[in-house]
Amino acid sequence: MKARVLLFTLALSPLAFAADAEIGKALYDETEFTFKVNGELREDVSCSTCHAASDYTRAERKATDYRALHYWVDACNHRMDVGWFPDEVDDVTAYLNREFYKFPEE
Repeated sequence: MKARVLLFTLALSPLAFAADAEIGKALYDETEFTFKVNGELREDVSCSTCHAASDYTRAERKATDYRALHYWVDACNHRMDVGWFPDEVDDVTAYLNREFYKFPEE
C-alpha cells in the first residue's frame, strides 16, 4: 500500500510545485539544441524551429488539459534531447498555458 501511495505522489510531483511562466518563456525562446532538420545537423534548433504560435491556437491541438500539455512539453524535451530539468518543463508548460492554452492549472 505504501508503495502505491509513493508512486502516486511521484507521478503528481511534476505538477505539484508552482511553475514560473516567465522563466518558461525565456527557456522556450532561448534554449537551443542540436537536431537534424531536413537532413542537416543544426546546432541552433529551438522550440520555434518546429512550432509557430498558430500551432498552439488551432482547434485540433493535441493538448486538451493542463496535464496533457505538460505531457507534450516533456515529450518534446525527451524526444529532442533538449536537456531541461523537470522544473524547467513545468516552467515552459506554465508559459505555454498562460499565453495560449489557458487551461485551469492542476
